[in-house]
Order: sequence, then structure tokens, then C-alpha cells
Amino acid sequence: MIGVIVASRKVGINPDNVATPIAASLGDLITLSLLAGISTGLYKELAMIPEEVGQTLKLSPLPFVKIFFTKVTLRCRESSDLLSEKDSQSQDDWGVWVA
Repeated sequence: MIGVIVASRKVGINPDNVATPIAASLGDLITLSLLAGISTGLYKELAMIPEEVGQTLKLSPLPFVKIFFTKVTLRCRESSDLLSEKDSQSQDDWGVWVA
């Protein structure tokens, strides 16, 4: 980044117009490479676990995630009003899904 700033000053370009997009691009590339490396490691670890155990481990946190996000959503007045309203065309009650 220092080289980019020095080079842009020598050429006569505003460093803010050059360094900001380059920093954003580098941040995206670093994030993607970290995600790729972590997912590769996880796939290697999951390959060692029997398939039945692996599927159970993947699906077991889903009920807790549902409860957590339901509680977070119900704290907001606008979304809790939407969740508590009944749809006029449907006989389903959101309370069944939320509880």
C-alpha cells in the first residue's frame, strides 16, 4: 500500500482515489482466500467422519438457530406485528411456526 501511495504521488494522481479501491480489493481477496482455506480444511475433516454422524452434526444446531433468530425478530415491533398477524388467505397461524 505504501508503494501504491508513493507511485501515485510520483505520477501526480490523488492517492485517495487509487489506494481505496486497491485496499478494498485486497481485503476481498484475503477474505475469499481465508474462506476457501477454512472450507477446504473442514471438508477434509468431514471426510474422516462417517456420513451419518456428519449429517447429524450439521443439522443439530438448526432448532437452536431458529429459536435464536425468532427471539431476535420478535424484539422489533414492526416484525413482531407481521409475525403475529394472520394471513387472510391462509388458515396457518404464525404462532405455530414461532413457538
